[in-house]
Amino acid sequence: MRFFFVCLLLGVWPVSEASAQRVRELPSQEEIAATLRGTDGMAIAHAIVYAQSIPDEQWTPALRSAILYSLENEIRRDKEAIQAGVQRWYDEPASVFLAELAIVMQDPAAIPLLVQVPMGHLEASALSNFGRQAFPEVLRVARAPNDADYYAIKWCLTTLRTMVQQWGLEYFTPQERAQLKAVVALYVSSSMPPIRTDWSYVRINITAKRAAQLGLVLEDAEIRGWVERLVTSREAFEEMTGGRLDAYTEKMLKQALDGGPMLPVVKPLSVYLRGLGWVSGYK
Repeated sequence: MRFFFVCLLLGVWPVSEASAQRVRELPSQEEIAATLRGTDGMAIAHAIVYAQSIPDEQWTPALRSAILYSLENEIRRDKEAIQAGVQRWYDEPASVFLAELAIVMQDPAAIPLLVQVPMGHLEASALSNFGRQAFPEVLRVARAPNDADYYAIKWCLTTLRTMVQQWGLEYFTPQERAQLKAVVALYVSSSMPPIRTDWSYVRINITAKRAAQLGLVLEDAEIRGWVERLVTSREAFEEMTGGRLDAYTEKMLKQALDGGPMLPVVKPLSVYLRGLGWVSGYK
């Protein structure tokens, strides 16, 4: 799993008899849970590794609750650091690794937290795997571009598209389809003012592309007309999105219009969890 080198650094990976002995002497789940509810960043990093060393099917309710508590707390700390212009001490925030634990738990209580963590393909796959119970929260983030983080928005747009592709359009009620169409309109319809003028054109392009991809899987003639107009000229693209049409964005939109693959491709959750080392506990 991704914490392999961190485990080696902390001396808890069983690569030798001595380290195997240390694994057998891990703190109790009660102690790990108490640490996760604390505020010591280094201690929390150790606690995450310790939690990962325990088969997830053996996690106690107290540890599961502490993981969600710590995840919520770390998300808040991440936001405060960003607002203050401070770089947190890790290359990846603890919230990412805590979110991995929350995904393995498959607890619906984690859904409002997972939409806030920048985890890319894993996030989109995990939220889709929750089924209908995740749809309202993902939709809420995607339809509020002025209130959410860029990374949350772009991956929620991808998650919505993945949900439609994996579940089938017939899975959604007429009202839900209308809600999805309204989301697309926020990003690529000339009837709406350009969103987030504080974003770079690259960010605008990416969200517009992902919204357009979502629109195309909805099989709506009006939305298809919007997407076709996006690639007619740079002026049309700028008018409809506030961005600047570049060669890559144009290529991806035309590829989607022609029925080609829509990137990023999101795989089943089991594929990602297997890649992270969760091969025994997660089914």
